[in-house]
Amino acid sequence: MVLHHDDKKERRYERYKFNTEVHYQSPYLSITEETRNISAGGVFIASSLLDEIGTRAKLHIYVPGSARPVEVEGVVRWTTLDGRSFVNDENSENGMGVEFVERAVDLDKELAKIFSRDCGPTGIT
Repeated sequence: MVLHHDDKKERRYERYKFNTEVHYQSPYLSITEETRNISAGGVFIASSLLDEIGTRAKLHIYVPGSARPVEVEGVVRWTTLDGRSFVNDENSENGMGVEFVERAVDLDKELAKIFSRDCGPTGIT
């Protein structure tokens, strides 16, 4: 697991580099990949298999030290393929930016434990 604070841009929620396994399930795609960063508002999933922007999905995020994965619903807000982002200006590896549909209290709690232990204050409340 790699975990580092990302303070490059002002964001609604603090974002952290966070590599962990995630299972992504939509009506069109079922993949198990790895996250690259996460915040209380969403997650970036590294993958060359992408869903369309606007697709709703269920995610199972495997937080290290947690007894079971945290389930959260999300919607694809942006994708990157072959270095081209299809919503924002960032060049990045292939993958999808998935916004959480509602605040995932269980996920917030699990991440707060990790962030406070590994990175200091979290900004996740």
